[in-house]
Amino acid sequence: MELTELAFGNLKFLLELEKDDIILSNRRNFYKQDEFVQVENIQELEHTLYFTFTHLLHIEHNHGIDFKELLNEIDEAINKVYENTFFNKLLEEDKEFSNIIQNIDDNFRDAKDEFLNKTICNRMMDKFVNFSVMIGHFMRVNHLVLMEFNGIDYNSGDDTGDDTGDDTGDEDIDEGTGEENPNLIYSDDNEDSDDDKKCN
Repeated sequence: MELTELAFGNLKFLLELEKDDIILSNRRNFYKQDEFVQVENIQELEHTLYFTFTHLLHIEHNHGIDFKELLNEIDEAINKVYENTFFNKLLEEDKEFSNIIQNIDDNFRDAKDEFLNKTICNRMMDKFVNFSVMIGHFMRVNHLVLMEFNGIDYNSGDDTGDDTGDDTGDEDIDEGTGEENPNLIYSDDNEDSDDDKKCN
């Protein structure tokens, strides 16, 4: 029998466990005993319990299993062990068996905490992704609006308050040369008159 199938079979057995049931184990399988008997090989019970819970807690998620639901079932199964009279007697009388059950309980709590933390991180990551998509959409729209606005500004020739010098009639003065318009090409008449002034 495949180990995962065996572990789930044992979990189902524990979930159906009654308070007064007497449980024995053979080769990682649980079975019920009609009458109370002295357990000759308690290690077999320990091994089956440890195998069942450890295998299920570390099962790969490629089995199409709802891990949250599985954790709830494992929690219920552990409670069934604590509530069972036969197991309670073993917990009281055998320290090693008690340590095994406590270790199983601790492993379950760790796995549950890890699952909850991952779930919180996933929810936060989803919110971050949604926020990033929203910001990206806003930036694209903002960019398109600015491009459209700038295109209208350049093509219309309207006075938008920019200091372009087209509508004011003022000439730009070059601070280095003192010329009102350093790009202006003077006519030959002006050059001749300047030369005449120099000669005179």
